[in-house]
Amino acid sequence: MEQETTALWTPSLDEAKKRGLNVIHKPVTGTSRRVARILFAALAAATAWGWYAELPELTYAKGRLVPSSNPRPVEHPDGGVLDEILVREGRFVEAGTPVARLSANLLTEEQGRLNVREAALSRDTARLQSVISVISGTLSGSAARGQLEPGHRLLAQLDAFEASRARHRARISELERALEIRQQILGNARRREETFAIEQSAALALHGKGLLSTTAMSRLSAQQLEIEGDRLRAFAALADGERNLHEARRQEQEFVAGIKDTLMSELETEEEELALVLQASADNAARQQRLTILSSVPGIVQKLHFSGPGEVVAPGEPIAEILPTQDRLIAEVEIQPQDIGHVAIGDPVELKSTTFDARQYGVQAGEVFEISPNSRLNERNEAYFDVRIALIDETADAENLSSRLSAGMEVNAAIRTGERTVLDYILSPIADPISRAFHER
Repeated sequence: MEQETTALWTPSLDEAKKRGLNVIHKPVTGTSRRVARILFAALAAATAWGWYAELPELTYAKGRLVPSSNPRPVEHPDGGVLDEILVREGRFVEAGTPVARLSANLLTEEQGRLNVREAALSRDTARLQSVISVISGTLSGSAARGQLEPGHRLLAQLDAFEASRARHRARISELERALEIRQQILGNARRREETFAIEQSAALALHGKGLLSTTAMSRLSAQQLEIEGDRLRAFAALADGERNLHEARRQEQEFVAGIKDTLMSELETEEEELALVLQASADNAARQQRLTILSSVPGIVQKLHFSGPGEVVAPGEPIAEILPTQDRLIAEVEIQPQDIGHVAIGDPVELKSTTFDARQYGVQAGEVFEISPNSRLNERNEAYFDVRIALIDETADAENLSSRLSAGMEVNAAIRTGERTVLDYILSPIADPISRAFHER
């Protein structure tokens, strides 16, 4: 096949010399034209693909995995002086692991005082019960005195009580003897009255036969009245004696009851105080059992609020914070202010753990479910927004990775905020400066 040649315009020799050009007459081959066509077609195809093909628009952020619930504070309900801290920040602890221990010195001193008070109250209670038993008549005075030390106030009270009761009983005995005499006098008066009634009946018979004068009968009537008066006076004296005896016995009963009530009231007070001391002693023992402070959940020690022994812990004051590992994990990432406007709730997320290789373990899918309304400052004094991401188990790789994830791990998040064409990605670095250039002052 003959090779085609095409004559191209070339400047004349004189004109070429003027321009300093060398006149070249070179033929253009068909291969060159085909290459040009292919390049042009490829450029057109790439432009079309760049115009229509869309790529995800991603916002990148760093953060860490945390439980869905807040850190659990480790507190002590009673407070005390810190004796020892048993964990370190960042350490994993199981539920029931000792976190800290409080000093037992104050509780030991308090228990000693309670023991002394308990012993004293127990002795006083036993003494009061013995004296009350003497008053009630269920225990002899000598037996009660054996339980009382010389000079004890209860011993003096017991002596005074027995002396007063002896006087009451002596008076009662005297009144009982006087009452017996009055009963005898009344009996004599009744027998005399009965005897006189027989004599008077005989006198009436004689008077009816005319053997006894009216004057004699008058004297008998007067004597009858005198005998009847003696009986009535004896009866009245007996009634007075019975009243006096009843009053004496009542006074003795009131005296005994008054003393017993006083001692019972004192015993009740002592028993109430003893019960309070026993309760305080039981509480003290329970508090000593609680001196070792345990973690309520498995997790990681996120923060210790105390640094060492000797510090005072107020009741209910947090000693440490445990980040639970048993709760569902979420990712908390920091979004820059210039990117926060593109992030919305529901945006899909890909999470890569900095601990595990994504090529081997895959990525973890997630979804934005919370965006903080206000910005915060980090330790570098840079503003950021908190975004919380829920983990979604949707692929085998994610399941493989999710089984290895734990609270506290750092992650890199790629949040899909939208889509852009390839051409837009290529032209925006050029178009944006030009657009700004034509609008700047």
